[in-house]
Amino acid sequence: MTPRASSTLAVTLLVILPAVMLFPVWSNPTSAGEDDVLYYFPVRAQTGQALARGEWPMRDPLTAGGAPVFGDPQSAVLFPGTWLFAIWPATLAYSANIVLAFTIMGTGMWVYLGTLGLSRPARLLAAMAMMFSGFMVGHRVHLAVIQSACFLPWGLTALEWLTARPPRGLALLVPTGALAVLAGHWPTVIHMGMIWAAYLLLRVRPLARGLLTAGVAGVLVVAVCWPQLQATVDVMAQATRGQIRYAAVGENSYCPAAAVLWLFPFLMGTRTPNLYGQPWWGAWHLCEMLGYVGLVTLVLAGAAAWRLFRRPDEGAADSSWRPVVRTWVWITAGATVFMLGYYLPTYWLVHGIPVLGIVRCPARMILAVDVAVATLAAVALHAILTGSPQASAVAAAARCGATRVLPLSMGAALLLVLLLGLVGLWWWPAHLPMPFAGTATEALQSLVPWRPAVLIPLLLLVATAAAVKAWLARPRRRVWLLLLLLVVDLGTVVRWVDVPAEDVVGPDAYRSPAAAWLKVHGGEAGSYRIWALGNPYGHRQPELLLARTNVLHGVATISTYGPFISPSHVEALGFDIYGTNSRWRDLLADRDLLRRCGVRYLLAEAGSDYARTIAGVREARPGGRSFYRPVAACAAVRPGDPPVMIYELAGDTAGLMFGDPPDTGFDVEGAASVNRRLIRVTLPATGVWLAICAGWWLRRQYFQSDT
Repeated sequence: MTPRASSTLAVTLLVILPAVMLFPVWSNPTSAGEDDVLYYFPVRAQTGQALARGEWPMRDPLTAGGAPVFGDPQSAVLFPGTWLFAIWPATLAYSANIVLAFTIMGTGMWVYLGTLGLSRPARLLAAMAMMFSGFMVGHRVHLAVIQSACFLPWGLTALEWLTARPPRGLALLVPTGALAVLAGHWPTVIHMGMIWAAYLLLRVRPLARGLLTAGVAGVLVVAVCWPQLQATVDVMAQATRGQIRYAAVGENSYCPAAAVLWLFPFLMGTRTPNLYGQPWWGAWHLCEMLGYVGLVTLVLAGAAAWRLFRRPDEGAADSSWRPVVRTWVWITAGATVFMLGYYLPTYWLVHGIPVLGIVRCPARMILAVDVAVATLAAVALHAILTGSPQASAVAAAARCGATRVLPLSMGAALLLVLLLGLVGLWWWPAHLPMPFAGTATEALQSLVPWRPAVLIPLLLLVATAAAVKAWLARPRRRVWLLLLLLVVDLGTVVRWVDVPAEDVVGPDAYRSPAAAWLKVHGGEAGSYRIWALGNPYGHRQPELLLARTNVLHGVATISTYGPFISPSHVEALGFDIYGTNSRWRDLLADRDLLRRCGVRYLLAEAGSDYARTIAGVREARPGGRSFYRPVAACAAVRPGDPPVMIYELAGDTAGLMFGDPPDTGFDVEGAASVNRRLIRVTLPATGVWLAICAGWWLRRQYFQSDT
C-alpha cells in the first residue's frame, strides 16, 4: 500500500470509528440524563427552531422570566455545528454534533503528530487514544466542552508551523481559536489557552516571532468572535456568574484517590445503571475524574518518559525526540499541579488571578495530561518502529512496563481502595467524607474480583502484557496487535460511560406525560408558568419539566439552569445556577408571589418531600384551605416510578396572575440591533476563513506529493 493510500485509510478510519464506537448516541444522545438533557440539548434545539423560523435567538422567554440565548456562549449560535439543528431533527443534530467533536479531535491529533514527523501507526494509535480518552468520553454529557476541546490538537499544529512557516501557522491558528470560542465553553478555551501558551514557550523558536504571531492571531480571533464576546460581556455584567467563591471555583478539583481510574475506569462505580452496575461511590463525578487512555497507551507513554526525557550517557547517541518528550512531561507536571485545585494550597494564588479566578472545575485540565500521554505513547511507538538511537532502551522499558510496572501499579491501586474502605469503616461508617459520593462498604464491594469493574481491566492487563511482548518480537509486522488491543480496551469504556443498559429506560428529553397534560388541559401556551420541584441531577428531569427541558414543549417556568442567572431572580425567588432552591418551602408559602410571577401549576413526584409539603401548605386560619389542589397524576415513563403530580394554585387568580410581576429576568434586547449588524459582517468573514483553511488542508493532504 502506498503512503498516500495508507494515510487516506487511516483518516477514513478516524472519521468512521466515532460513529461506530458511539453508536448508542444515535438512538438517544441524552441517555446520561445530566447536563445534556437538562441544558445543552434543550438550548441547542431551541436555537435551531429559532433559526429555522428565520429569527435570531436573543432571548428565551420561557425560562426564569427571561433568559439569554445568544448571550449565553454555550448556546453556540455562531458555531457551524449548531446550524444543523435548523435543518435536521434535534435528536439527529445533537448526535451528529457529539460524533463530529470526536472526529475533529482524532483527525487533529493525526495532523499534529504528522507535523512532528511520526510514523502512521504511531499517529493512528495516539489519535484513537485521544479521541476516546477519558476526558472526551467522560464529558460527552457536556457538548460545549468537547466541542471546544476538540480543537486543541489543531492549535498545537498551528504552533508547530509558527517555527518554520509563520503565515501557515497564523492561517490555521485563527479559525481554530475562533471555532473553539464559538463552540461555547470558554472555561475549556481558557484551559486550552494555557496549554497552547506553555507549548509555545517550550517549542516555538524564535520565541519573539512566535509570540508576536500568536498575538496577531489572538486579535483576529477576537475580531471574528466579537458579536459573541460583546453579547456575553453584556450578560455577564447582569449575571451572578461574574464572581464565584473560592469553594465554588475549586469544585471538582482532581481528587488524588481518583488516580485509580487511570487503571480501573469503573472501579468507583457509575451514575448510569449498565454492565458495571455498582452506583457511583467515588470522588465528585466520573465525567470530571476520568482520564483513561488505555493500558497499552500508558505503557508506551511511560517508556518514552523514562528513556527519552533524560539526557543520554556521555558518548551515547541522542534521540531527536527528546525535546518533544521533555515538553510534554513538563506540561503534564504543570497540568497536574493545576488540576489538583484546592487539594494544594497554591490554588489560592490561582483564585486571585483575573479570569482564572472564576473558572471552575480545575480537574478539567486533565485534558492536557491525556494529550501528553497520547503523544508520548506515539513517540515511543515511532522510536521502536523506526529503530531510533534509543529504540532498544525504549523497547526494554515498554516490556518492563507491561509485565512488571503495570501489574504492580494495578495491584497497588486495588490495595489503596481496600485501605480507603477499611479506614472508612472505622472513621466514617455512615458515609465517606466529601468529595466521595458513597460509603466505605460500597468501596469494599467494588473490589469483588468477578465484578466487571475489576475483572475486565485484569483481563486487559494480561492481554496488554501478551500483546506488547508479541509486538516487540516483530515490531513492524505486529503493530496491528497494539492498535486492535487499544480499540477493544477503549471500547469497553466508550460503550458504557453514562450509557444505560439496553433494558434500562434512559431519559428522553421529549417524553413528558406532564407536558402532554398541560398542552391539553393547561390553557393557552404562554398564558401561565409552572414550577417543577425535584432534583435536577439525574432524576426524571424531562418528566418533571425541570429547566430547561420545559422549552422543548413550549411551557414557561420560573426555575432555571445554567451558568447565567439574574441577581434579581436570585433575590426574589432564591434559585441558583443548578436549578435548586434552598428557600423552596418559604416560596411555597408565598402564594401571592407565585401568582405575580404567573405560576399556575406545580409539578412534583408523588410521595416525595416536595409533594408532601405542597399538600400541607394551607391558609393560616382554622380550617384554612389548601393553597394547591391536585389536578392530575401523570403516569411514569419508566415502570415502577411514582407518578408525577400536577397541582394548581387554589383560589381566585383573576387580576393577580399577570399583575405587576417582579422583574427577575435579563435585559438582553438592548444590544440586539448592534449584535445583528455585527453578525451580518462577521459571519461571512468567518466563512471565508473556514473555507480557506479547509481548502488548504485538503490540498496538502490529498493533492500534494507525499514527503
